[in-house]
Amino acid sequence: MIILVPLTHSAATLNPDVSNSSSNQTEHWSREFQHLPNCRIERILLENWQEIIYHNWVIMEAMVKKYQQKFKKVKDDMDRWDDLQARLISQFRNASSIIGRLQLLEDPKNCGSLKNIDNIKDSILRKQMESLQMIMLSMIKTLEELNIIVLSLAKTFRDAKQQLKGGSIQPSMKQLNYRIGIKPSIADCLEGLRLLHEMYQSEYQLKSSVISALASLALKPSVSDLHAFEQLLVDQPNIPKEEVQSIYDVIFAEEIC
Repeated sequence: MIILVPLTHSAATLNPDVSNSSSNQTEHWSREFQHLPNCRIERILLENWQEIIYHNWVIMEAMVKKYQQKFKKVKDDMDRWDDLQARLISQFRNASSIIGRLQLLEDPKNCGSLKNIDNIKDSILRKQMESLQMIMLSMIKTLEELNIIVLSLAKTFRDAKQQLKGGSIQPSMKQLNYRIGIKPSIADCLEGLRLLHEMYQSEYQLKSSVISALASLALKPSVSDLHAFEQLLVDQPNIPKEEVQSIYDVIFAEEIC
């Protein structure tokens, strides 16, 4: 006779995510322990499932710790971004100053007594354009370094997803959202990495567009446009500081408390 465990004491009530495999294991244990009293079999099954659930919790907690390490690496990337951001703004302001001078040189009244010197205007314009070209090349180099950071963030997020797929257990959707105390869930970690990459990628694309537009302003200068572009670079609208901080507050809630 095969003994069936009552549903009210089954493993399904302890952890719904493992209920799919409970049928085969219950049948196996029923054959193994059919000579034992019902209460003894139920206790063995209960202890077994408790051990499985605890083991899964340990694995998931270890995964969360690994993801927290990834956020620390991302923070290093973000700090490097801030350094490059300061450099880019300085380069942009230098370029804006030159473009402003080019506009002034177009009006002979601004040349004063120098206008009587042969080719002085052309010589000054040529020097200013050479300086502007050097600054533009420097800004392009800075953009390349910013893009390296975006690629690093993309790799971190990609590795995090791959780490989940290649783990010893494949968490269900409920397990992905499970939190141990105030620790973040695996879903919190993945979503945080995704959002950070998305923010910085969008901001990089905006900066690239601004720098491209700056080159055209050298031919048709506009003071208002220059100020607007500079403000865009300074504000970094795609990287709201409050949202970035809220992500880290969730991921490192233990350290805050």
